[in-house]
Amino acid sequence: HGHFALRKLIEECEKETQRTISPKNTYVFEPFNSLEEYQKLSERVFHGSFRGCQDVETLDRSELIKKINDLSLIGPKVIGAHAYLSDFIYHPQALLDSLADMCLRHGAKFVDSNIDSFFLNESDEFVIDLKSELIRSDELLVAAGYGSTSTLLNLVGK
Repeated sequence: HGHFALRKLIEECEKETQRTISPKNTYVFEPFNSLEEYQKLSERVFHGSFRGCQDVETLDRSELIKKINDLSLIGPKVIGAHAYLSDFIYHPQALLDSLADMCLRHGAKFVDSNIDSFFLNESDEFVIDLKSELIRSDELLVAAGYGSTSTLLNLVGK
């Protein structure tokens, strides 16, 4: 399970940056309004058997109300919910802010400008062309979201 490795990263980020990343309530709820919805949801979640998903509690409406602070989050038709106990282990923006802080503390330079091009030169340095300046570095961290992998593959020609 990848979230166990993510927990270690989050702990390290929280320790180094003194930022809070993990939420106090780690439940994610998936409500259902009828027994039919419950059956469809359970089939999807458990893949036809109750071994398909770990750390799940099935709550009836009264149990759900006890766990949720804001009752406006559940409608009047909700009869219960699956509570995923290992999901929602961090606040995404808090993790990104913490990772950025860690990178800065370790000497990273952030480039938010439009990059005209970047390439590896003869000395195996990364060269980033911003039109206004060229940046050279032995290391490069590409944080371009979904396109990061293809961007790096294009850079190294694979």
